[in-house]
Amino acid sequence: MREKAMRGAMLRIRRSSRIVATLLVTILAVGGCASMDGVATSVLAARRVEHIVAGKGLPAVVFENGLGGRLE
Repeated sequence: MREKAMRGAMLRIRRSSRIVATLLVTILAVGGCASMDGVATSVLAARRVEHIVAGKGLPAVVFENGLGGRLE
């Protein structure tokens, strides 16, 4: 009887963990789709490059999207 109760509790924990993980992934995915202010376009080595300059100081931090996404 006790073993059955423990098994049920473990199943509930696994389900709730999956729900939390799914919600977290969804929130991060939607947050990453937000548009950004201050997008500029430049031509560099015969290619159009979208960029954002934000903040000031050193060191410079550069994030590059290699999947062809746009900064919209």
